[in-house]
Amino acid sequence: MKQLTVRQQEVLDLLVKYQNEHGYAPTITELARLMGVASSNAAAQQLRALHRKGAISLIPAAHRGISIINQASQLAQEEK
Repeated sequence: MKQLTVRQQEVLDLLVKYQNEHGYAPTITELARLMGVASSNAAAQQLRALHRKGAISLIPAAHRGISIINQASQLAQEEK
């Protein structure tokens, strides 16, 4: 996995926390709300960046199509 920016790490931490609490990934709209942004496009942009860096995989056309790659999940938990 490539090095994440501070913001990307924050978003990954939000994804891991949400998935641990709920048992499934957030929607893009839910992620935007968790990030404190009004635009779901900002959340989608962060997801694409995390996908390019190998932290998550995205399942096209799936409602909650975010899958955290195991290594990224472990790193997010260790950094807390």
